[in-house]
Amino acid sequence: MSKKVLIVKILGIGDVVMSLSIIDWIQKYEPETQVTWVIGKSSAELLTPFKEIITPIIVDEKKLFGTSFFSKGTELFKVWKSLFLKKFELILTLHSDSRFRLISLFTTAKETRFFKRKGRVLPNPSRHYSNEYLNLYLNLDSFENQSAALPQLQRREEASQVKQFFSEKSAYVCLSVGGAKNALSEAPLKRWPIEHYLTLATKLSEFGIKVVLIGAPSDLADAKHFAHLPNVINLVGKTTLLECVEVISYSNALVSHDTGNLHLGSLTSTPIIALFGPTNPCNFSPVRSDVITLWGGDNLPCRPCYDGRTFAKCTNNECMKSILPDDVLNQLNHILSQRINDHTY
Repeated sequence: MSKKVLIVKILGIGDVVMSLSIIDWIQKYEPETQVTWVIGKSSAELLTPFKEIITPIIVDEKKLFGTSFFSKGTELFKVWKSLFLKKFELILTLHSDSRFRLISLFTTAKETRFFKRKGRVLPNPSRHYSNEYLNLYLNLDSFENQSAALPQLQRREEASQVKQFFSEKSAYVCLSVGGAKNALSEAPLKRWPIEHYLTLATKLSEFGIKVVLIGAPSDLADAKHFAHLPNVINLVGKTTLLECVEVISYSNALVSHDTGNLHLGSLTSTPIIALFGPTNPCNFSPVRSDVITLWGGDNLPCRPCYDGRTFAKCTNNECMKSILPDDVLNQLNHILSQRINDHTY
C-alpha cells in the first residue's frame, strides 16, 4: 500500500529546487509513495516532471501574502477546500514560519513535522538545506543523516523551444542577472553588482563567446544594460522555468549569484560558478564537483550576515563587490578550456 505524504513548500524557486531532494529519494527508494504538494504559482512548473509521484495544489502566493485581507482569506480557503478531511501518513511543512502550518489546519495525518525557530532550530544553519529537507522527511538529526542528491532533468532535444538559440558553433556562457526575490521578501544584498556582470559580458563578447542572459520579467531593467553589446542573447523574461533549465543545459557554463537560477542550474550537468557574499555557500551552493564557489568578503567580520530570516542593515554590499569580474573570468577560462579539449562545442 502506497504512503501518502503532504508537503507544504510554497515560496522560493531555489528553496523548492533544494527540497526536490525528497523527490529524488522517493524515486530511488520509495517509488510507491504519493505526494500532494502545496506550492506557489511561480514555482509550480518545477513539479511537472514528477507528475507520476506528485499531485500539486497551486496557490497564488501574491494573493496569499498580499495586503488584501479578502484575497488572503479567499486563497487560503481554496487550499483548505482542496485538502479538507484528507488523510496522510505524514505532513511535512518545509517553512520555519508557523503561519504556513495553517495550510494543513483541516487535514489529518499520523505524523506532522516542520522546521522551527525555537528549541532545536531547524533547518540547522550549519548544514546544507537540501540535506535538511531530506532529513526532515526521513526524521533524522544524528550521525545517520543522509546526504541529499537532486534529480537531473533531461532536456527535450526535439520539442525544445530554446535549442534555436544555440545553433552556432560557439561557446555559450549563461549569466543570471537580477533575481533574489519572492512574494514575501527581496534580497538585493545577494546580487552580484550589475556593473560586474556587464564588465564580464563585455570581455566574453570581445573573445567571441556568446553571452546568454536569463532572468524573470521583473529583471528586464537589468537586462537593458547589455543591449549595446554584440554576441548577447537576451532571454530575460522570455522563458518558463523548465525552459530556463534547458537554456542552462545547452550552455557551457552558468554564472550566478545566490538566486533561483543558480539552483535551476543544479538540475543540469552544466558547470556553475556560484557567487556568494551575505549567505553561506555551505547552506545554499549546489553540491556538485563541477561547481566553483566564489565567496566574497573573506576579510569582512560581518560575513555571512544572513541569519535564516534577515540580512544586516548593509548599504555598500562590499562582500559581493569584492568578487571581481576577472576572478570569474579566470574560472571561466579554466572551464571553457576543458570544454575545448573535450570537443564539447
